[in-house]
Amino acid sequence: MRWRAMTSGDLDGVVAVARIAFPDHPEGCACFEERLALAPESCFVLEGEGRIAGYLIAYPWPPEAIPPLDTLLGGLPDKRDSWYLHDLALLPEARGGGNARAGLALLFARLDAPIALVSVNDSAAFWQAQGFEPQDSPALKAKLSSYGPDARYMVRSVTKPVQTFTMHFDLLQSISLAGDVAVPNDDRTGFAARHAWVIDGATDLGPPGLVGAQGRAAWLAGIAHAAFTESRATSVESLFGEVGDAIRHAWQRDRTRDPEDRWEYPLASALAVRLGEGVLEIGWLGDCVGFLWSGGPVTRLGPLREIRNSEAERAASLAEHGLGSPKRSAPILANLRSTRGRTGMRVLSIDPEHMSEVAGASIACTPGDELFLMSDGYAALVDSYGAHDDTSLIEAIRSRGLAAIAEELRAIEREDAACTRFPRFKASDDATALWLRIGG
Repeated sequence: MRWRAMTSGDLDGVVAVARIAFPDHPEGCACFEERLALAPESCFVLEGEGRIAGYLIAYPWPPEAIPPLDTLLGGLPDKRDSWYLHDLALLPEARGGGNARAGLALLFARLDAPIALVSVNDSAAFWQAQGFEPQDSPALKAKLSSYGPDARYMVRSVTKPVQTFTMHFDLLQSISLAGDVAVPNDDRTGFAARHAWVIDGATDLGPPGLVGAQGRAAWLAGIAHAAFTESRATSVESLFGEVGDAIRHAWQRDRTRDPEDRWEYPLASALAVRLGEGVLEIGWLGDCVGFLWSGGPVTRLGPLREIRNSEAERAASLAEHGLGSPKRSAPILANLRSTRGRTGMRVLSIDPEHMSEVAGASIACTPGDELFLMSDGYAALVDSYGAHDDTSLIEAIRSRGLAAIAEELRAIEREDAACTRFPRFKASDDATALWLRIGG
């Protein structure tokens, strides 16, 4: 299970969770819809197996001004110096595995102000363990009357204390193979004590020259890799913000001419993770993927498989023009150029619009868990070729190592050199993987 930003499409699931978690305090969909519209940056859902397994909603609100249940707010205060945690709710199967702590860590990382809440269902002890303290006054008791006899108004007043982190990443293995040794590898991967990343540069669709002799994809991957390496960001959002700033600064410095069209923009996919205490934050742009192994269960991190399925369908539709090397086929090259760099893409880019919405999630983790980050070229064993599912791929890597599984990947591609069994634009893509263990 993983936390991510709430969307309007999640509201039915949120209402369903609320009915189970708070049967004595029902709230309608309109209430949740308004909160999401007013404060989308602090509304999250916990994704379960095929349904919403939990949610967390918070918004700016004056101290001791408790919103009545199932009531529209009508707006938010101009000042954002205090917040109200409206709900943290989990389905029974999502409780007890650190999901509540992971969701709160995601919220606390974004807020630098006191947070208030009303505890119900005898949950005051849990909230005290998260840093909230009960507040009592005759005025508060009157406002709490609709919440039930055990309701307590509680405040977490400590804002972003100095933390001594013990959890960190330890390197186990890494690998990065060029799809064709005659062409530079456009992938990059790396890690620091508490963050890690993988980058997959988008194949150049024209000759070098835009940023000098180096190819555009390799140039962008190198700039982003250096920015990830040097970052001291305290959240995944700010991490990608720093990388975007570095790309745009380098673009102004290094470009030798204007792009011929948007297809010539340097682009790349990237997935990055950041460790907190007991929580792993994930952010991604494009189709790099990750997996978290937690002593047996494997959780996919990043985008869904449909991205790769869509690309395979597109390649199949162009098979008559010859797959395996897009630059050798004028119709395929023209087709790829027609969509490259389009508005609405979410990738690393010189265009700020492409990086304006970093997808994100959060998941509980513990020392001893293992993390696997991959470019789509390596993850093709699952997402394109079906040689493994998520769990069997990670089990195979843990048993045989990254290099042996990479050879399995290349063997499949050699046997289908014509790209007929598995339609794809390149016979072999750059393939990169990073295997880390969480220490602490």
